[in-house]
Amino acid sequence: MGEEDATQGLAELLDRIQFLFLRDDLKRTFRIFRGEQRAMGEKMIAQENGAPGCIGYASFVEADDDSFRRWFRQLETDIDRLASNPAVHGERLVLLQHALIGLIDYLDPKCVRFQKKYRHKV
Repeated sequence: MGEEDATQGLAELLDRIQFLFLRDDLKRTFRIFRGEQRAMGEKMIAQENGAPGCIGYASFVEADDDSFRRWFRQLETDIDRLASNPAVHGERLVLLQHALIGLIDYLDPKCVRFQKKYRHKV
C-alpha cells in the first residue's frame, strides 16, 4: 500500500477477517480453518490472458468437479443451517459483514468504488 502504516492497517483488517472465520467461541456454522480458507482461495484462481484472476459467479455455480466442490460442501450445509435458524447460526456472518464493511471503508474512504449508501452494517 506504499506506506508502512497503511500496509500494517490493511494487514490488521485482513487478520481480523481471517480470525472471525476461526473463532471457536461462536457456533460451528461458517467456521473455516486457515488451510481451508487458503484452499478455497486457490480453487477460485483462474488464468485469463496469461494473468491470474478470479473465476466468475457463473463458473463457480457451474463447477461440478469434485476436487473443486469438496472445499465448499460444508458451507452449503451451513447455508441450510442458517436458513433454518438465522438467530442461532448467523452471529459469525454478522461479525464478518461488519469487518468487511470496515475493510471497504479502509480501502475506499472517499466512496469512489462503493457508494456510502451500500456500506451499512446489519
